Amino acid sequence: LTADGTLAMAEVYSGHVADDLPEMDISNLWGLYAASETQLAIVDAIQPEMSLLTVANGGVQIFYTYTLDGFVFSRFPIREADDFQGLKVRSHSPLLDELLLGLGAEPQSTAYVDVYAALEDDVLDAAISCGSCGHGERWYEVSDYLAGPIVSITHGWYTMNQALWDTIPEDLQNIILEEGCEAQRDQSRVASWAVAERRGGDQRDRRDGGK
Repeated sequence: LTADGTLAMAEVYSGHVADDLPEMDISNLWGLYAASETQLAIVDAIQPEMSLLTVANGGVQIFYTYTLDGFVFSRFPIREADDFQGLKVRSHSPLLDELLLGLGAEPQSTAYVDVYAALEDDVLDAAISCGSCGHGERWYEVSDYLAGPIVSITHGWYTMNQALWDTIPEDLQNIILEEGCEAQRDQSRVASWAVAERRGGDQRDRRDGGK
């Protein structure tokens, strides 16, 4: 839709375009990375290639984003991998489907705005999203348990239609890109701080015997 101009600009998440552009999933490999720091470094390292891939598919990348980790909002307790067996879990990417299938769950493709009602009506047993995302949608009202985090920094790109971009004067293009760079720097600072803060909290927990 962005490439053909139906949308002037959009945030592109690899899970939504993986059927056409599976190579974009390299930065969103759920459960692969042992530490968030590793994934942050990979996201930054592959960014030039992702920008070229965006251009090759009719868009211009303005900046990229991070969303830290995933959590499972569940109607049933999830304390170990076997607890996923048979659960109907909302998924939002083919790779997450594969992870859930490997755990014995039944991945369900459910629109984000429909998750609350699906949990409330027992259509879903659980849903996966970032902690602040699920909290913002009040999924805690229709789920009794929160499990996680799953180490996965969801990565997306703010992309503008190439034909529209070409109509913008160069000086204004430069301003847009500069603002995009500033937004990216802010995202990177927040992500790095959050990862370091969580690591510090984990270390304090171990010193305190988990208290």
